[in-house]
Amino acid sequence: MEVGETDASLVERARGGDRAAFAALVERYQQPLGSYLWRLTRDQELAADLTQETFLRAYRSIAATPTPMLVRPWLYRIATNLANDEFRRRRRFNRLLGRAFGGRQPSAAESVAIEERELVQLALERLRPADRAVLLLCAVEQLSYREVAAIVGSSPEAVRKQFTRAKERFRVAYADVVPKALPQAS
Repeated sequence: MEVGETDASLVERARGGDRAAFAALVERYQQPLGSYLWRLTRDQELAADLTQETFLRAYRSIAATPTPMLVRPWLYRIATNLANDEFRRRRRFNRLLGRAFGGRQPSAAESVAIEERELVQLALERLRPADRAVLLLCAVEQLSYREVAAIVGSSPEAVRKQFTRAKERFRVAYADVVPKALPQAS
């Protein structure tokens, strides 16, 4: 791979069967995608599996993708769809077992030791997966509304509105989580 080679040239080479070009794309996007999926799922093994599956699906379909193609939104869309599929599978499985999907609420004793990032994660877990994905893609991954729209299959204006609503829902969820994490006065 040439230093500074563009995504477009790597995609073109990968479409022609150049495995090194695809490997360069994997090297370029593996860490950011893995981090995004970890924040989305809060499960390191699942995030690693979903990252691997994202690249496997991308490899299988790269020849059939339209040109020109924006690689980052395309990969994030595959990753987000895979995560959403996993969330749906888990919800169905948990319904069969009679349990609600999601993380457990901390006990009062555990709440005393919760750090800020854990409070943020608890608040994120209260959001719908679609809101959580848009919030993470816009705020943490710092993708543009256009890129996020390509990932979630929407328009940039719809993403802007969903991001605004997701931020407000997060604020409400966070405000609800914080008092529960504080020690109760006797």
